Amino acid sequence: MSEVKVDEDIIIGQAGDRDLVVDVLRPSSTAGLVPGILVLPGGSWFTANRSGLKDRLGISLAEKGYVCVVGEYRVASEALWPAQIQDVKSIIRWMRTNSSALGIDRSKNDYVG
Repeated sequence: MSEVKVDEDIIIGQAGDRDLVVDVLRPSSTAGLVPGILVLPGGSWFTANRSGLKDRLGISLAEKGYVCVVGEYRVASEALWPAQIQDVKSIIRWMRTNSSALGIDRSKNDYVG
């Protein structure tokens, strides 16, 4: 098993009246930039609990050579549409803006949720 560097509860911005938070998991020893992947909870915009995704998907993806960003969004009971997609776009913009610092090859990103 490869070593994985885990950074939890990174505040990347504001979403309405609360923080927009992600976890970042990356391979510990990788030369150069690697593909990035955004993992979101699948909850039809009604649930968005990212806890558990780090362990179920993030670690495995980082071990396979990806930088994995596990994000969340405001749910429908918290904010009206299109707030949810705006939150997801904010995370994607943050990943692109910080791609070098995160070790992400901007030309190789993917999204799961």
